[in-house]
Amino acid sequence: ALATHHLEDILAVQPQAPYLIAGYSTGGLIAWEIAQQLRAMGKEVALLAILDTDGPHRFYQTYLHWNCTLRSKWDKLTQLPIAEQLSILSQKIAKKTSLSTEEHIADPYLVQPYPDRVTLFLATKADRGNFFSHKIKLGLCPRAGWDEARVPQLKIEQVPGDHFNMLEEPHVKVLGTKLKQYLTMSNEQ
Repeated sequence: ALATHHLEDILAVQPQAPYLIAGYSTGGLIAWEIAQQLRAMGKEVALLAILDTDGPHRFYQTYLHWNCTLRSKWDKLTQLPIAEQLSILSQKIAKKTSLSTEEHIADPYLVQPYPDRVTLFLATKADRGNFFSHKIKLGLCPRAGWDEARVPQLKIEQVPGDHFNMLEEPHVKVLGTKLKQYLTMSNEQ
């Protein structure tokens, strides 16, 4: 619904293709859906750029959940005996790996495959307070949750900073320079 709303505004300002679409964080998913809707209308999307947007791959989403859970529960967990720690962790893993119908209904948006090129601008540093290192995250999931079946033409551009300060000085200059290169390439096509 958000993508459709924004698409109406985009078409009111620019009714003709090509389109250059970008979104940051959750806005990257909205940009993704806008691009999908434009393609369904037969309109050319010359650039789809998503900035530090997590992909929907189940393993990656589970990893992100655990990172958040462990970070918030770490102090309480470490005060318990090891046997109790293991028991709690195994219960949480069992609960998380068995998705119920209600969990599927809670997030009705399914990220559909996108056959054209997508550029993911990915922050190179972990957010403050991140439980696991960013290197582990990117080592386990170098495509940040964007599996090859869903986006076969993914180009990853690493940019300095974390999720929050990648849009601040001095990091935003690098992001801006890289994004400008893609805009120039899209305009030349």
